[in-house]
Amino acid sequence: MPLPNLLLLLLLPSSSLATAYINGIQGVQPSLQHLYKPNSNGQWTCLNHPEIKLSFSQINDNYCDCPDGSDEPGTSACANGQFYCANDGFKPQVIKSYLVNDGVCDYELCCDGSDEWGTDVVCPNRCDEMRVNEQQRKKKKIKEIKEGQLVLKKLMGIASAERLEIETQLQTKVDQFGEIAGQLQQLAQDPEYLKISKDRKEEVRVTQILDQIKQDVNHSFQIFISSKEYHSKLVEILKSLKETYNENLNDAAVKKTIEDSQYHFESYRGEYHADLNDPQSSPSKPWQKAKKILNSGFRNIVKQYRTLQNVCTHTLSKHNELIKRSAELEGMLTYLINNYNPNFNDLNVKSAVQSAQDLLSNKDPQLVNITVDHQFVDKLIQELSEIVKYVDTLDKEKPTQAIQYETVRPFLNLRQKAEYKLRKWINDFIGKEYNHNLVPIPEKDTQLGGFSPIDKTQQIQQQIDQLTQSQKLLNSEILNTQSKLGQNYGPNDILRIPRTIRSTISDYDYTISFMGDIKQSNSQKSVIKIGHFKSFQIEDLSDFEYQLRLSFGNGDRCWNGPIRKADVVVQCGAAEEIISVSELEKCQYEFIVKSPVGCKFIDEHALAGISDSL
Repeated sequence: MPLPNLLLLLLLPSSSLATAYINGIQGVQPSLQHLYKPNSNGQWTCLNHPEIKLSFSQINDNYCDCPDGSDEPGTSACANGQFYCANDGFKPQVIKSYLVNDGVCDYELCCDGSDEWGTDVVCPNRCDEMRVNEQQRKKKKIKEIKEGQLVLKKLMGIASAERLEIETQLQTKVDQFGEIAGQLQQLAQDPEYLKISKDRKEEVRVTQILDQIKQDVNHSFQIFISSKEYHSKLVEILKSLKETYNENLNDAAVKKTIEDSQYHFESYRGEYHADLNDPQSSPSKPWQKAKKILNSGFRNIVKQYRTLQNVCTHTLSKHNELIKRSAELEGMLTYLINNYNPNFNDLNVKSAVQSAQDLLSNKDPQLVNITVDHQFVDKLIQELSEIVKYVDTLDKEKPTQAIQYETVRPFLNLRQKAEYKLRKWINDFIGKEYNHNLVPIPEKDTQLGGFSPIDKTQQIQQQIDQLTQSQKLLNSEILNTQSKLGQNYGPNDILRIPRTIRSTISDYDYTISFMGDIKQSNSQKSVIKIGHFKSFQIEDLSDFEYQLRLSFGNGDRCWNGPIRKADVVVQCGAAEEIISVSELEKCQYEFIVKSPVGCKFIDEHALAGISDSL
């Protein structure tokens, strides 16, 4: 390294050293210049090691004598040294010594060019230019903060009103819950109700069995529906690949994949034709039929058990056949992913590979190893047979007389007519053999005034069932509402208001829903979930702004990689936009966005003085 010009101090007489001190030591800030004063003998001690005495001429001689680096404030000789840039007209800065005299003009730190004082590199003073740029930046920032404040205040008002509405709804639900509890307590003490027999418990048991059957059948059909959607996506990727790939590139893996897929579609031509034209090949039609049977009443279910069995068995067989086709298509796409040539840069092939990777990586585990389970249908029929036995037992235990409805109708009041219709509806549901023209009359009751198709115990039980169900729903709603009120939605509840930002960056469309999901889609409309909202953090940056960081996790899995996740850094701004997207690590993203949600609320007086504080 050439000898710096100022090191000619070593060659100066002591009187010149005194003059150098008066003018200041290079690299030392004004407030510390008094520490660099020689004693009467022309000596100086290291700042943090007073036991080490040096000649005053050893300061800035490009040799590190002090362990704390204090003897070289103006050179890069000491690794732990610091250099002061005066930056007259702008902001003074203290920089690391390794940046001094390194041949680079570090204008972001030393706009006056003083960091290269000892080299031949010319660094013109740009502090005036930097000052103008900084003033423009401040002006823009102040404008953003003030405009963001206006929008923020409106959002705060909306958030406050929404919270008040939720609190009002909660109180209403709590009051309703208390009223129902009182009604249930009163009904439970009715003498007639206390005589209820064990038959009621049995009725509850068999009803629960039927509910479980409905859930099992529903689950089976829902998996079939999901399999159908998954299979359609596999087909779509392969057909799109065939229509859009560049034949001139002669990628052997792509060519083989297309040939195999064409052979597959030809081999299953009948099945694919049925998929398009036969309603029964869709899971929705047989599911509607199965639901209709399961909701038709106990006895009617058993009467149609063969139909129900055939529907379930046929549908599950169709499902197995669909799984087989999907497995073949998966094999083709996996081969393509592992063997295509990315150097050909066929964007359509790359898009197909990306879509296939995302689809296969995020396949629902329930769609694997589906088999037809005939035992499921047999179990269903067996359980329904037990239900019928229960209904038959009730019929035998409660014999009734019957008279012609047309005969007694003129003598019935409106309540009794309504009770008759309700009783008939109930009997039709449970499948009793019922004559439309007959009205059941309790045994030994010959007085028309005592006509009661539904006895009082049943009426009370129906009321209790209805009230209990209402109470359960209310309790669930109360817990959900309390959870909403207790959740932290940030300063002034600002995140309580749904916010969604959409932007297109580098051929990808991004959608960020605060407190929701981040999704990415490409030109092929393939949608990837980058993450779901997990938490947020707030870091104060100044009296006027803070940094809001939203964390998202549990996104779709990357091909041969981790689960996607992301952080969203929200900066203050009146308009909502995505500024940038970066992938910090594999499948871990950072979004920089602007939104009024990122602004800190301040009062009018503080807002007026913002320019002096930035």
